[in-house]
Amino acid sequence: GGHTLALKTDGSIVGWGNNNFGQSLPPGGLTNVISISGVENHYLALRTDGSVVGWGGGEQHDHGQALVPPDLGPVKQVSAGWAHSLVLRMDGSVAGWGDHFFGLTAPAPGLTNIAAVSAGYENDLALKKDGTVVIWSDSPARQEQILSNAVAIAGALRNWIALRQDGKVMSWGANEVLAKSAPADL
Repeated sequence: GGHTLALKTDGSIVGWGNNNFGQSLPPGGLTNVISISGVENHYLALRTDGSVVGWGGGEQHDHGQALVPPDLGPVKQVSAGWAHSLVLRMDGSVAGWGDHFFGLTAPAPGLTNIAAVSAGYENDLALKKDGTVVIWSDSPARQEQILSNAVAIAGALRNWIALRQDGKVMSWGANEVLAKSAPADL
């Protein structure tokens, strides 16, 4: 998106570059940050107390993705998607908000015991504590297990990557290929 944000060791954030959506200038007084997640038009910051701060979106690209719900509770991971946001709560449940061109406004039902989440464009991922990876798309009811024995996931828009317990990296989606395609062994 023509901008960069950096999380400094003192827990503050500095941004520079394109600010068309208000994304490169974090809110004033934002401190005690331990992680950030962002895409072209919005960012989320996770603070040491488990609270979340969002900013950006801009008038034309504002789908509520930066408006953090007040009843979120303590959070341990944030993940900014295209026009929505996901968080992993301390209790292992997933919460989502914002809008999505493909209907992703909430996490898939029944997602519990989650270790990590990754928000995208058409699809979102959750890594369960037992190593299974669940993907859901255009409707939270449309979910499927796509991988097992994973220890980490990452992705954005239409590209996904997972690290398995055996050290193998699995990758799927790319460019114009939908992220729903089967993982490939790297």
